[in-house]
Amino acid sequence: EVTIKGVGTATITATVTDSETYTYDTKTATYTITVTYIGTKVPSEAKAVGDIVFSDGSATAYTSGLTDEQKDAAVAVIFYAGSASDTLGAKTLGVGLKNATGDALEWAPYNTTGYTTNFTDIQCTRSTTSPTDCTAYYTFTFLNTTYYVTGDFDGSDNWAKVCATDSTASETAAENYPAFNWVNTYAKTNSLEGDMLTGWYLPSCVELRILYDNKDTVNAALEAVGGTEIEISDTGYWSSSHGPSGNNYPAWWVRFNDNDGYITYGYDEHNKKSVCAVRAF
Repeated sequence: EVTIKGVGTATITATVTDSETYTYDTKTATYTITVTYIGTKVPSEAKAVGDIVFSDGSATAYTSGLTDEQKDAAVAVIFYAGSASDTLGAKTLGVGLKNATGDALEWAPYNTTGYTTNFTDIQCTRSTTSPTDCTAYYTFTFLNTTYYVTGDFDGSDNWAKVCATDSTASETAAENYPAFNWVNTYAKTNSLEGDMLTGWYLPSCVELRILYDNKDTVNAALEAVGGTEIEISDTGYWSSSHGPSGNNYPAWWVRFNDNDGYITYGYDEHNKKSVCAVRAF
């Protein structure tokens, strides 16, 4: 509720802009809205790898020195800030501050529907041969060998694609898709609010590999926020991408050990991996 001299008193709802004009009983007045953000970059401003994103959508560089308020309000660290010509296109992606570490979760437990189903809509293929057509591909090098990854690079809708193939997936996620379920419940588990309640997902294998490429910067930012206990671990992380047919339709994961980053696949009842949640900003 605001009072504008000579005009009147009213409750005003406005978008965040520099100024608004309010009409009251045929009289008009212009008022200025001043917004204070938690970070130094407003939500619409371009972000860089290593920037820390706060609950109001603003961000700041991790090297700037954080206040206690900023540490409390931090929700993610940017690991990809690309243009249209980059692998993932013009988008900005951040990873959540918490991750399920160690031998934590299965992609799909043994003999569940997720274990025995071929999810072709989220499939990626890894090859040592470059595609000869115009197929988009991502390359990475491991032990002096160049690998070409093709298929679904964007993991943001992979859970929806799983649910479209397996009609029971949504109601059985906790039992049959533990890795996806951890991400699907990430926001509520970590008491996020507002816009930060939605949009989190299990990254594709390419998104996960790009996170690996920027692991050192991301971990430096995570340490600035809350210490080494929330860093990305030197272990394997599940992606949301499915592997080639055969061998019970394995899922892809990325080895986050130093000087590794290999994109590989496989799961069974003993194959548990770490999981992280990512989101577009």
